[in-house]
Amino acid sequence: MTKNKSQEQDDTFITENATLDGNEGKPFITEDSTLTGLFIAKEHKVLPQQNSRQRVQYCVYGDVRKSLEEIYQNLPIGALDVLNGIKSARAMIFTLKGGRG
Repeated sequence: MTKNKSQEQDDTFITENATLDGNEGKPFITEDSTLTGLFIAKEHKVLPQQNSRQRVQYCVYGDVRKSLEEIYQNLPIGALDVLNGIKSARAMIFTLKGGRG
């Protein structure tokens, strides 16, 4: 995948080596805590990290493509599961940054 200038400056969504199918063990990377909450509700393994700009991003492991297809097909998912997932993702930000926002 070739990056354009905005992608080089802002590595918020997906990295050069990321995969959506989860088969190669390379994570899908995003800074979006709501999307991450959905992946947590879908039982993906999520690990937070800081990028070069000291912003928190989430490494999402597993079959991201399948989960995105299920979300776009509007398949049922528990509202409480999603809310708890989003809460968990947002809590990762404060844990990683040591309590400073």
